[in-house]
Amino acid sequence: LTFTSGVGTFATAGATGVRIGEAVTTVVPRNEELDHATWVAVFTPTVTANAVAAPDGNTTADRVEDNDGTNVEGLEDDYTVADDSTVWTATVWVLCTSAHSVRLGLGLTGGTPVGPTYNTATCGTTWQRIAVSITNNTTGNVALNLFLYPTDATGSSTGIAEFWRPQV
Repeated sequence: LTFTSGVGTFATAGATGVRIGEAVTTVVPRNEELDHATWVAVFTPTVTANAVAAPDGNTTADRVEDNDGTNVEGLEDDYTVADDSTVWTATVWVLCTSAHSVRLGLGLTGGTPVGPTYNTATCGTTWQRIAVSITNNTTGNVALNLFLYPTDATGSSTGIAEFWRPQV
């Protein structure tokens, strides 16, 4: 993966990530589709599959719209993980037609909850990759919760963001 002026370019079309050592576990390997059945709507966002060309030039990204000025709308997906002290990191590519804040979040549940922890970033008109990390506290948490929000958390914002290849 190389970056030029904030835009990512894939050196190899089949790349699925980088393995560092033997301790890496990928629970969401290069998932391109946000409109599949396992994503759960937080309130009622509008999701449009295959809305724009993705950074790799070969696939398409999905649009998520928060058009509710009262509730923060977005998507959530949950994954089963081990109850250990693993540090989890989520990443996603994001693009907006106008600059506004977007959020990526991770939480752990099933025991004593951790988070969710969010990364709020200004989304612009060029593709950028954002990330957030969280550490399991080994108190029974066996569910990892991934959140994608096309706006910030104020509850008064509305906006649209294109999301591509969320990974954990």
